[in-house]
Amino acid sequence: MGKDLICFRSNLQFKKSEINFKKGEGEFGKVPWHQDSAYYTLLPNIAITVWIAITDSNINNGCLRIIPGSHLNKIPHNENKNLKAFEKKANNNFFDIKKAIDIELKAGQFILFNENVLHSSNKNMSGLPRLGLSPRITTPYVFFPEWKTTKVLILSGTDYLKRYKVAKIPK
Repeated sequence: MGKDLICFRSNLQFKKSEINFKKGEGEFGKVPWHQDSAYYTLLPNIAITVWIAITDSNINNGCLRIIPGSHLNKIPHNENKNLKAFEKKANNNFFDIKKAIDIELKAGQFILFNENVLHSSNKNMSGLPRLGLSPRITTPYVFFPEWKTTKVLILSGTDYLKRYKVAKIPK
């Protein structure tokens, strides 16, 4: 990606335990299969997501699941009106769920993947919350539609195009 890197987006994933929820109470349950590129357009599509486990992430607490090789194709997504947080989900006719692998991580471990990797997670049935942090990193020459309203953090180098609003790091 080069020496000039910016963080253009970051998310904290807080996955509540659903072990004590009554039917219909859980909002954060199973995350549908999706590609992050279905939610925003990067031109060109060059970015890396760093999914960092803040707590252990395992099958019991709904760890990240991926489909290896899915980054090679953009998969059609359908509207998903059943979930509040994920309004799109990948069309099941375009991938093989049997190829899915669970990404179990200890706290502090991480996985790198690009915006086209098909991923999901199951419900957290552990009794404890699961936490993950996912900064998304790209270069200044990548354009994204929200660039006028989004502040970026320069991780290394400079914003040599001076296109973005740069967040100041407190001293």
